[in-house]
Amino acid sequence: MALPNVLTRSILLLILSVFHLILHAQVKGTCNYSLTINDGLLGKSRVINSILYFSGNKSLEMNIPKNVEGSIMNIDNATSETKVINTSKKYFVFKNFGAKELQLSDNILAKYYLITDTLSNFKWKISKEKRKILKYSCTKATASFRGREYEAWFADEIAISNGPWKFCGLPGLIVAVKDANSIYSYELTGINLKASFDPAILTTPKVYQKDKPITQRDFINAYKSRIKQNEALSRVTFTGDNGTTGNRTITMPEKMEKF
Repeated sequence: MALPNVLTRSILLLILSVFHLILHAQVKGTCNYSLTINDGLLGKSRVINSILYFSGNKSLEMNIPKNVEGSIMNIDNATSETKVINTSKKYFVFKNFGAKELQLSDNILAKYYLITDTLSNFKWKISKEKRKILKYSCTKATASFRGREYEAWFADEIAISNGPWKFCGLPGLIVAVKDANSIYSYELTGINLKASFDPAILTTPKVYQKDKPITQRDFINAYKSRIKQNEALSRVTFTGDNGTTGNRTITMPEKMEKF
């Protein structure tokens, strides 16, 4: 007698999957995000601005260089846009929802790595709590992800299942998201659903296409290995040209993912 219930659930999941694909196929535009980092590394917070291009079932996020940050659109301005196509190795996040794949870059000191991951990592718990952020009615969702607890707010009226960094999988655009300790806080600063750009840019940037990708786990292991090297170097005493002695300390910022 339980068979009809199983079939009903299967049909519902199929309908939701088809709706999810149709949803991505119908939208094109850009979002601007601001990331505030409060890790105490420099004694003050750091702000990084980025732009997220999306079209169909793909998206590409890139950091905005300081020299063009002044052109970032205001949340109420639906006609402005910022275009950033870097030719040198910088941060990016490429999401392919059709293939459920993700590629991004991250650095250890001056070296950038090409990293592969999946899009099915967030197990969101959607609450009934509502809040108005900017001009949007938003719903709260929470998730535990690789060592941090996150609180996200997504816009009910913007049916785009995407957001900054790796965040995605909610039934609306992520307007704000932060970890439980407010070390990493993302905020939407602009959206343009009439943006003009070539969808062909929605791929891994050319400067990375000859690189051999590594897994997220391999990257974290390389990061932890470098931390140990730095700790060993900090125990070495060196002598300066004037005869003074001291120790060299190399401090690297934390990564959002702890494992």
